[in-house]
Amino acid sequence: MKKLLLLLTCLTLASAPVMLTTGCKMTYQQVTYKSLKSIQTASVTGLKLYGAAYRAGKIDADKRERILVAYTKYQTAFALAIEAAKFDFSAPASADLTNLCNELLLTINIFTK
Repeated sequence: MKKLLLLLTCLTLASAPVMLTTGCKMTYQQVTYKSLKSIQTASVTGLKLYGAAYRAGKIDADKRERILVAYTKYQTAFALAIEAAKFDFSAPASADLTNLCNELLLTINIFTK
């Protein structure tokens, strides 16, 4: 019981500054900054999904080829971007790299359904 009370107290104290500073007015902001790390994480997650579908026999040769083409384009662009950023994964990703990653994820998503 003491642990539950302590947890609730910590949560209340942690959220108090947010409630006090924002009041009742809520604003929404679109996040447009994507780091190279977030792009890499998204692509790795998609590739894990592809790998599971491939091992399960859900990906035929044509689908595999199309995913590999999208992956090759993305991987080439990512390698150039990370080299240009001097391996700083917190650097912002370009719109082109983000689009290539989205294309790869969309292709994987379509073929793994």
